[in-house]
Amino acid sequence: MLKGRTRIELRDVRTGRTQAVEEENMVTNALQYVFNPLGYVKAGDPMFTSAYVDYFKTLTGGLLLLGDTVPENADTVILPRDTPVTGCAVYDQQNTSGQTLRGNYNATESEIDKENRRVKFVYDFDTSEANGTIACVALTHAYGGYGPRGCSGDPEYGLYPFFSSVGSGLLRLTGSNSGIGAYDRRQDYTVYGSSYQWIVKIEADTDSVYYFSIVDGTTVRIRRYRANISTVSLFEAPGSSRTLLESWDVKLGTEINTRYFSYNYDEESDRLYVVTAADYSVSDGKDYVVTEIDMSDCSTVKQYTMTNTAGVSIRTGYEKCDTVCYEGYVYFMNYGGSEKHIYRQEIGNSANVQVLQEPAALRQAFPMLARDGRVYFETPTGYSGKGGCYVVDVDSFTMKYTETYSLYDFSVRQFVPVRGVPLTYYVTAGASNGTFAVRTDYLATINNLATPVVKTADRTMKVTYTLEEK
Repeated sequence: MLKGRTRIELRDVRTGRTQAVEEENMVTNALQYVFNPLGYVKAGDPMFTSAYVDYFKTLTGGLLLLGDTVPENADTVILPRDTPVTGCAVYDQQNTSGQTLRGNYNATESEIDKENRRVKFVYDFDTSEANGTIACVALTHAYGGYGPRGCSGDPEYGLYPFFSSVGSGLLRLTGSNSGIGAYDRRQDYTVYGSSYQWIVKIEADTDSVYYFSIVDGTTVRIRRYRANISTVSLFEAPGSSRTLLESWDVKLGTEINTRYFSYNYDEESDRLYVVTAADYSVSDGKDYVVTEIDMSDCSTVKQYTMTNTAGVSIRTGYEKCDTVCYEGYVYFMNYGGSEKHIYRQEIGNSANVQVLQEPAALRQAFPMLARDGRVYFETPTGYSGKGGCYVVDVDSFTMKYTETYSLYDFSVRQFVPVRGVPLTYYVTAGASNGTFAVRTDYLATINNLATPVVKTADRTMKVTYTLEEK
């Protein structure tokens, strides 16, 4: 059983006075979910590699200082959307980027005692770092300790991803290896047709993987195949084929384009969105169509004919990942022009279009993930400049930068949620095989302070987090 304790020491640099608080933590189910098996398709090998061992350095090697308390529930494994991150830190890493969110690992005072199953992480924050209210302290994955929700300034990007692989999988084989012409959002407009299937979601409870096809302009077909993450038949060969369980034809009232489209699946609302237009870009004043399909019954459909009122041409169907529909808006970037911007338009209300006032010029990026009130625009390395991710807060419609080079790797990938298995996604890559991965911004522990402390620019801070196994 894991037990943890936090000590926060605030020192006034003018008077030398020190304020100290100590609290004990609770341990969530996050680490249990990281190790959770997914049948034969999830290999165990990555968990034994240097990417994870030693586990205390990787799985609990990140520190989050939060502005609000967090519900003390074992299944509170994801940071609530409205909880601000005041500061962060990473095991064995110094903050050389100049950004003021992350502190520094104190190797001198930290202690690693494997024999007695005890570690003490010590992190230092100078007067400019982690200023604000601290109501909760949590341990997270080392990658999560880089501030997964981003920094106000453009940081120096690290050499780590937002997701971490936990095993290979064979859910989306193509061609003769599967009998399914299955692809994902990474494909461009040259890949289309009724024979292609596009992966949407995975359900652990029903052992299912869902794909959709655009059969013609008025028909979308949803297929449910056995995923083989919990069951397998003696008479099936899941490594070379996929067993069809159900199929539904969704009839559309408004015709859509079968070639120029983008799509995304919103796991929070369990809805599939398909955005189509007459070409891969939509000129100002021209129309495009948003189709919403409720995946809980694979039949309920809503369609919205939208007019581009952004004042610029917008990119909607050059690649299947050009747009993302989330919480009532469709997000996209402009097409053409020397400057790139992020836009959103209210679905069903074409007059409401907004352009994000970003702090610096952007490059063409793809909205690859929408969760917890944020849209993650991933920047491919095929464009000049640094890699990285833009994180858009949908409540305030503001943007921050992360210290990651990518959500997963240098390829633009799709992140297919495994519903029923928290933290876990199937990370696909075009027409090739994917891998299972976990998001690294989880809460491994929760340590709410009885009384929040406030760090100001006239104080330094030392955070000591002791974790032991009893």
